[in-house]
Amino acid sequence: MAVIKNIVESAGIGVSNLASWYSKRMADSPNVLEIDLSGRVEEVQLYGLWQRFMPSAGTGMRDLLFGLDLAAEDDGIKALVLKVSDHDLEWGRTEELCMMVRKFREAGKYALAYLEAPANLDTMVAAACDKVVLPPGMPLHLTGLLSEVLYMKGLLDKLSIEPELFQAGKYKSAVEPFTRDGMSKAHREAVESLLDSIYDHWVNALAEGRNLSADKIRELIDEGPWIAEEAREQGLVDEILYQDQVDDYLQKWLGLTPRRMSLDRYLKIFGPTASISGPWQKNRGLAIINACGAIHGGESRYMGPGESTMGSDTLRKALDHVREDERIAAAVLRVDSPGGSAVHSDLIWRDVERLARVKPVVVSMADVAASGGYYIAMPCHHIVAAPSTLTGSIGVIGGKINLKGLYTKAGLKKEQVGRGKHANMGTDYGPYSTELKSKVKTEMDSVYKNFVQKAAEGRKKDFAELEKAAQGRVWTGSQGREHGLVDELGSLVTAVERAKERAGIPPSQRVPTAVLPRIRKLGLPMLPFSMSSFTMMGKAAARMAVYESLAKSPVLAMMPYYLRIR
Repeated sequence: MAVIKNIVESAGIGVSNLASWYSKRMADSPNVLEIDLSGRVEEVQLYGLWQRFMPSAGTGMRDLLFGLDLAAEDDGIKALVLKVSDHDLEWGRTEELCMMVRKFREAGKYALAYLEAPANLDTMVAAACDKVVLPPGMPLHLTGLLSEVLYMKGLLDKLSIEPELFQAGKYKSAVEPFTRDGMSKAHREAVESLLDSIYDHWVNALAEGRNLSADKIRELIDEGPWIAEEAREQGLVDEILYQDQVDDYLQKWLGLTPRRMSLDRYLKIFGPTASISGPWQKNRGLAIINACGAIHGGESRYMGPGESTMGSDTLRKALDHVREDERIAAAVLRVDSPGGSAVHSDLIWRDVERLARVKPVVVSMADVAASGGYYIAMPCHHIVAAPSTLTGSIGVIGGKINLKGLYTKAGLKKEQVGRGKHANMGTDYGPYSTELKSKVKTEMDSVYKNFVQKAAEGRKKDFAELEKAAQGRVWTGSQGREHGLVDELGSLVTAVERAKERAGIPPSQRVPTAVLPRIRKLGLPMLPFSMSSFTMMGKAAARMAVYESLAKSPVLAMMPYYLRIR
């Protein structure tokens, strides 16, 4: 007691004034959590010069989800203001955010969404809130879902470029944009199925959140977009206000004087401080292992804002660390990857399988965990996905691009000298021989059968049963659950809860957490570019890094297309 008295008095408070000091601090504490959902929402933890000297690289997805989870249990936080504009979330992570907003409201709290330039995905976020506010004159772009695939065969023919690409799996259609003028029947079937599933999730979320029928929502989508006043008349939004008018609205609605605090500051002050970061930490904790980006060999790469790749060396070191650290009781493998190199997917699979032998490992799937992204998840004990996560795609593609015709057309010529009958296998200057083409297809078939077999073992099914859900077919999370590829629909928070259960950690106990791996970014970006341009360059570079893998290994466990549904 004397120690506490000395500490209090050294702070200049005085024991007699402690009660009034505490009352004032409580009166000044925040009662409204403010989240600005705009720009990049990052999965990976970056360190090095970028983190130290540049502005924040974007909102962290973990911060969003666990911040809302913390605020739901905080008696001082009464409401949430969620400002939504121009973010990079896709359907899976958007649904995760909506789950946590609903959990926040189930704790007896209130949520308001303030939409700026809202598009389809933003309406799903808004529908998870109690109230939706739109600025005057701002249209609500409720327009329906569209997926586009660009076919390049006509251009390649004009350039005399000959793609020699093959697929193992009926629906593994990544090669089609290079080899066909339009969608195959199987490709169209798969895309139609995905659109139907995501569209139904979206419609049902809007219907439930806005207290309208699903038929009415479909009608409103078909008649959109809507100007602000029309959107309010149709029940899609509640109020039309400028941002500076929101606090007055909150005060009238909730009967409290809003004292806002940003998510970043809230977590710094009230968030958990324990982490598995040194030998002094003796409490059993968890590890969250980020497995994000296209899969390749070597170290993970930071390709620019919002885009990184998954190097097998980097991830395997993280998995080894988690396996050997006795302080870590269980792990969550956070997967956000369309796949990549089949060989390096298998190397990562091996280390995930070794970890799963000694500790509980639960998978949390983000926007996409397909092909190689699904491959590395197969040995885990439990798989959690959002309803619209893109997953599955159990199949492989392979081959190369023959550029000899383009070289000739450009007046270029390569002279080749080699040793060995198949020394020219990987060259872009000439086609495969009949024998080499057969060998590539044989290798692909072998990789495909190995993929299906490991998936069957991980999901405790026989080969024939699992293959019905394979053939390169991409599924949403809810479809994957129906086919036994996913165990549970939920968020990253759900996966952490399941990991704690399997480790015997009480659900209410907050535990230290290690987040691995950390990706180093050396140097600074080229500042003359706008941030949006730099982000697009990063995405393009990340995708090119994957197809560069074809030059080193002719077989990829890659999602059949970059599917973006907006």
